[in-house]
Amino acid sequence: MFRVALLCALLACVSAYNCTYQWNGLNYDASPLQDSAVDYHFRVQSTDFWMNVCQPVVTKVCGSTCACCQQWNPNSPTGHASLGNATTASFQPPSVPGQNGQGFTIQFTGGDKPPGQTNPRTMEIDFICDQNAGMGTPDYAGEQPALHYNFQWRSKYACAIGPA
Repeated sequence: MFRVALLCALLACVSAYNCTYQWNGLNYDASPLQDSAVDYHFRVQSTDFWMNVCQPVVTKVCGSTCACCQQWNPNSPTGHASLGNATTASFQPPSVPGQNGQGFTIQFTGGDKPPGQTNPRTMEIDFICDQNAGMGTPDYAGEQPALHYNFQWRSKYACAIGPA
């Protein structure tokens, strides 16, 4: 037990969540998109985002349970926010269906509350089935309604892997 704890302390262990989903008689598995060493990082205007799949982000700017971290001011201790807690991952039918109507959505709740606000940030990732997209990468799709962040991710891993 001590060796596992020490190893986790040295390697910053993260807890993965179940990344398989059944819907409409089909099985989905997003776990190939998981990266235990590096997050998906992208920039929208002057804001950085770090995201991972099937586990919290590796980048600890927003804490150890963050599903997606948004940073708008790296020089300020309050210039970042968690957009959702990875432990709240909830698979849903696709909001934006891809090829053959396939895909799925993962929703996250429990992000940081902005100062003076009562509602925490939430987010969802629409995984859109596209066999030609390879792994794909996340794209920021906007904030609608306020404090609810939307991302789209075209990927072959958003396509069903077989019947349920």
